[in-house]
Amino acid sequence: MKRHWFIAAVLAACGAFAAATPWTIPDATLGGQIAPQLASLAGLPSGKAASARFTLLPVPRLDISRLALRDAAGAVQLDVERLRGRVRLLPLVGGRIELTELTLFNPRLVYRDDGSADETLRRLATVLTPGDGIFNLPDVERLVMFDGRVEATGAAGGRSVLLDSVQLIAGRGMTRDTYDLDGELAWRGERVKVQSFSLDVAALMEGRPAVTSGRVSGDVGAIDFAGRVTRLPIWDVDGKLSVKTNSLKRLASWLSLPLPMTMEGPVDVQGALRLRDGDASLANAAVVLPSGRLEGALHLKDLRGRGSLSGTLAGDRLDLTEQARVLGALRGADGGWSRDTIDPAMLPSGDVDLRVSAGRVAIGQAVLTNVACSLISRQGKTDFTLGGAEFHKGSLKGRISLAGAPRGFDLKAQASFDRVDTAAALATATDGRRISGIGYGTLQVEASGANAHAVVRSLEGKATLVVRQGDIVGINLPEVLRRMEKRPLSAALDVRGGRTPFELASLSARISRGVMDVQDGSVGSPAARIGFAGQVGLAERVLALSGIAQLVDAPAGREPVTLPFEVTGSFDDPMIVPDARSLMRRSGATSPFIDLRARRPETPVVPAGGDALAPN
Repeated sequence: MKRHWFIAAVLAACGAFAAATPWTIPDATLGGQIAPQLASLAGLPSGKAASARFTLLPVPRLDISRLALRDAAGAVQLDVERLRGRVRLLPLVGGRIELTELTLFNPRLVYRDDGSADETLRRLATVLTPGDGIFNLPDVERLVMFDGRVEATGAAGGRSVLLDSVQLIAGRGMTRDTYDLDGELAWRGERVKVQSFSLDVAALMEGRPAVTSGRVSGDVGAIDFAGRVTRLPIWDVDGKLSVKTNSLKRLASWLSLPLPMTMEGPVDVQGALRLRDGDASLANAAVVLPSGRLEGALHLKDLRGRGSLSGTLAGDRLDLTEQARVLGALRGADGGWSRDTIDPAMLPSGDVDLRVSAGRVAIGQAVLTNVACSLISRQGKTDFTLGGAEFHKGSLKGRISLAGAPRGFDLKAQASFDRVDTAAALATATDGRRISGIGYGTLQVEASGANAHAVVRSLEGKATLVVRQGDIVGINLPEVLRRMEKRPLSAALDVRGGRTPFELASLSARISRGVMDVQDGSVGSPAARIGFAGQVGLAERVLALSGIAQLVDAPAGREPVTLPFEVTGSFDDPMIVPDARSLMRRSGATSPFIDLRARRPETPVVPAGGDALAPN
């Protein structure tokens, strides 16, 4: 009895050893059955492999080395360095091979990028679709890929790598027809992680709708999508989209999206996506920028061509301080206008039609409220229009047009403001409050050039300014003029302090070649009047104005007291200088010396060793 148990144990051990030992499949079986069945399963008519081994324990497993599959036309070829499949035991007893797990090592898929491979690729995608036959993959629970690659060959024979270093794990989704994917791959020079849930690969390749959700993330950004995808002759996508990136320009370049305008900073866009026939629309969109959040709708047309962007967005608060710093680059290191060439990339490269409104917009210390603006770019011409905004109790509106030119840019600008608090506006712009009152003004200019200095030097146009019911802060002009009746010199030397109220201050000017010619400047008040004229060098940022201040209520029979003055210096450090000769003439102590100098003949010049030379 013991002998029988011993023999049974030996036989069991031998059987276990035999089952656990890999058995090499004969070449005839390999070449005549397994490799062709794999090729037929993949939709490729021919296939061969270098070797194959079958192991029964601990689990039934099939290993194939150097598997090569081809289609008849040579449009698709699939090479796998090693294929490992886990085989179901019960179907194997019945003579049928079914794989529950499939692992591919170093697979290489190469196809011809001329449309001839589309049908073969579609059939190849159905490998994971349930089916019937001697050798099928109806219940593959897990597909693993190590170091995969997808390449495409062009008409000229050149080969490009589409996907590289693919590491992928795919498992059955909620239904037998769908898979959940998780992996990493390199695409267009970027390493990204890819996730997809309940993806019906066969339906997608056959042009049937596939409902799925997924995520692509990497250094370039993150894209999340949930919705319906259909691969027709054109892609049809409908679902919820979320895009986050630190550089929209980099992301658009990676995706080959022809965005007509981009930005370098971080962007977060969400909304309901509708993509069809090269046009994409985003409804219920939310665009989050460092400057604030905007909501509305966006539409991107002609994704296969030049690209055009349109949309309507609205927000509560925007802070454009950082975006406005680009204007600081228009100034050079010496404080003057920059001579560096303006980058043409600052303008949109395609058609743009964006309408934006915001409750509050901050630009440095300036704050605009109830802002409505638009950016329209067509055929190389860009218009930025401020349709209206409230600014320091008044309103602003304006328009700037830019167009490319042989020597840089052509610029046209017009602006107007109405009932603006002048003191508050000047404090915002210059940290000073020299003039107060209610301001009105207009500006119209044209210019051209390749840098800021050239543009300002070429300015042509006109400007007007009116300020009502205001004050000149820092001088009490009527009081200074009254003191000058008695002490001209000492009164003129002490002009600081106090205010000069006025009813109306105005100026009108013409601008030519970067120089503003002030033709008619005046300040009127019940006690004094001021008239001034001159030039303002906009390119050099210098002042050259002269004027006369005069008392209005001078006593009867007396000549009105006047104070000639000049305004000189730079924009950053202007100086108001009284006319010294006029003051000395008015002074009783110094006027005889002025008259004596006027009557004295010039002194002859006597050269060394020669006679005196009489003046001409």
